Amino acid sequence: DTARRELSVAAVSSELLQAWQPLCADCRLDVEGLSLPLIKGVRDYAIKLKAELPRGSFSLPVELIRENGTMTPGWISGRLSVKRKVPIAKKALQMGESLQVGDLNWDYRDISFAIDGVPSSEDLQGKTLKQAVRAGDIVWSGWLEREKAIRRGDLVQIRSRSEGWEVTLSVIAERDAFIGDVINLKNPKTNSVFLGQVTGRGEVELR
Repeated sequence: DTARRELSVAAVSSELLQAWQPLCADCRLDVEGLSLPLIKGVRDYAIKLKAELPRGSFSLPVELIRENGTMTPGWISGRLSVKRKVPIAKKALQMGESLQVGDLNWDYRDISFAIDGVPSSEDLQGKTLKQAVRAGDIVWSGWLEREKAIRRGDLVQIRSRSEGWEVTLSVIAERDAFIGDVINLKNPKTNSVFLGQVTGRGEVELR
């Protein structure tokens, strides 16, 4: 009953950042333009937060505890700036061009409204671009061509596993596929068709 927390911009900003930072450990977060309820005589407060980062502007409900113990609802609003280290093109890059180590810089940029993922350095090595990129642009995951694990006509290994045993058979892929795709495979000896899920380069699990 004697505890008191000041409803201030500094205190609320600190509380919000402590709650949001674990949701993006490698991000730099900053709360901007914070607006608090204009209510006097507040002894304590409780902000209702969701377990997700807001995209730009936010408005959060807060319960205000008055000096006399009564509860008053209110709202806290502001904007969350989310900056993350991203790959940035040093020069103009053409569609179909393979990325090289020297083509990119890594720097912090605001990704508060990003609708695509940020690739890792490993994801970028040797990847081909699906579109042209201007110098200074962020290279997003969706701009990279996915590498096919199997191509039509490839001879691949299909496996069927159970407890204590495994059967492997060489079959022919009937279409191009990425890891995770389910495709038709033909046994070249019997022409029978199997359904399998691609698990790696040249590897399929029987479905």
